[in-house]
Amino acid sequence: MRQIKPAIALAVLSVAVAAGQTVVNSALLDTSSGDSCSFLLTMGAIAANGVVVVKLQGGNLADGSDMADILPPPVGSGQTAPPATLTLAPADANSMQLLEVHRPTTKYIRVVLTRTVANSDVVAIHGLVYGLYFEPAAQPGISQSLLLVTPPVSGAVQAQ
Repeated sequence: MRQIKPAIALAVLSVAVAAGQTVVNSALLDTSSGDSCSFLLTMGAIAANGVVVVKLQGGNLADGSDMADILPPPVGSGQTAPPATLTLAPADANSMQLLEVHRPTTKYIRVVLTRTVANSDVVAIHGLVYGLYFEPAAQPGISQSLLLVTPPVSGAVQAQ
């Protein structure tokens, strides 16, 4: 069995954001070292009538100045699909949402949350890069990690 630590790059892209009705932009996730990335959004309370629209933006500049909405593939010849968004309502309070991008076409990706109508809390946003090609770039918010390898059980067959 393989360990997950050498196979992924993990980042804390946003910590708790107080209840509000504002736009929240996460930090940028550097996706250049892998072939896929995921974002785990942990929501807190979403007040009655609250609406949170979640989308992903990508760009190639480290300062985020070229960020643009990531579009799903066109649905047909000559057609352009709308930006991929996820809409959360009060029923989604205290939940986790997973967004994934396979084979990103930009170096950096961020999560953008637009909180409207009533207050909504964001607990955290985490990013993962996996399918690593090489040692990942340093990611924000990870100060320490630990890998423990237990000795093989006597007589057990080891996976190669």
